[in-house]
Amino acid sequence: MAEVIEAREVTGFWVKVEDGKVLEVWDSQPGEDEMATGSWSAAVEKYPEITSGREALTGHTIDVTQTPIEIVYSKMSVEVDSRVDTAKYNAQVSYKHVVVEESEKVLSGGTTDIDRIAAAKALMDQQTTSLDAVTTHDEYEALDLTFDV
Repeated sequence: MAEVIEAREVTGFWVKVEDGKVLEVWDSQPGEDEMATGSWSAAVEKYPEITSGREALTGHTIDVTQTPIEIVYSKMSVEVDSRVDTAKYNAQVSYKHVVVEESEKVLSGGTTDIDRIAAAKALMDQQTTSLDAVTTHDEYEALDLTFDV
């Protein structure tokens, strides 16, 4: 089951605004000298509830009409096909990593473990086959995509 990350607010930000335009955003309060050079206001970041793996943060807007100023993040849906493609790529990279590790043993006078390479290839193939059958987030999340050989 997908983890739900609750909506939250993060305080401690400061925004410099002139003529309704944001000039700077800081994650700490400006010093006295800096505060004297412009119109600084406290700000808060506002994050929406996100379902891990199924949604992602996108850009943000800054509402200078609010007190404190609000830095508001939006979210988007993540398509299951995107998750599947990423998982397939990760399996390929993991397999290549095993091949390189085993190949480098020869360069240092060791012996390549052909069985480990074969196991990594079989695991990559098995994961790819399982991923090819995925059509929903629930199906994706039910898979064991650990790559440990």
